Amino acid sequence: HRVNITTRTGNAWNNGYPDRSRFVVVNEDYNHVSNRLSARKLTINNNSKLAISNNLLVVTNDITLTNSNDEIRLVGTSQLVQTHKQTTKVSGNGKLLVDQNSSIPSLYRYNYMSSPVNTIGTNTFTIENIFKDGTSPLNATTNVGTLAKNITFISGYDGSTTNPISLADYWVYTYSPSSDGRSNWTHKYKDGQISESDGFIFKGPGVAQNYTFLGTPKDGNISASNLGANESYLVGNPFSS
Repeated sequence: HRVNITTRTGNAWNNGYPDRSRFVVVNEDYNHVSNRLSARKLTINNNSKLAISNNLLVVTNDITLTNSNDEIRLVGTSQLVQTHKQTTKVSGNGKLLVDQNSSIPSLYRYNYMSSPVNTIGTNTFTIENIFKDGTSPLNATTNVGTLAKNITFISGYDGSTTNPISLADYWVYTYSPSSDGRSNWTHKYKDGQISESDGFIFKGPGVAQNYTFLGTPKDGNISASNLGANESYLVGNPFSS
């Protein structure tokens, strides 16, 4: 059994294959396809992309996404699981990307979703920051701006299949208890701050659509506040697993 850091560089691991007892550093673009990838601590450096393709990424403690161009991509059916308890152990200016598909073809029906990421460097999110046009599903290599395009948020009530897609920000709502102790739908539009515990609803472009979430992965204990007896809260899985 090897100890100390193992780094992905020169198309190889320089100190043996990663496992859940190891500090793992990725210093170059790397697409992991063979089986589960595990680490005690994981750092992405050097403007690198770590893509996990149809596999599981398990990190016991810290994840550091050092620079703004450092990425973890969960491609296909991949998931990220962090197994520590208590507060978040995610840091840095980089981002996680993960797809979520909606099968709703109607302009007039709501989509119900929750975000596995927050706006980079914060513990909340806005739709315009984290929610992207994922018409081209994630892969290991394509530039992020080509895959996760900024959605065009429009006035009025109907989205459309433009390139990138257009969505009416009028229909973005959350549902949670308010200061008067009653549960209410709250208009958030594209730029309203949304708690990391909250789900949200919106209306799509009129076709089944893939979306890409982009931001800081949620981690640690997430609490929904101000929820009393006989009240309702729209929540969803806030994690990328």
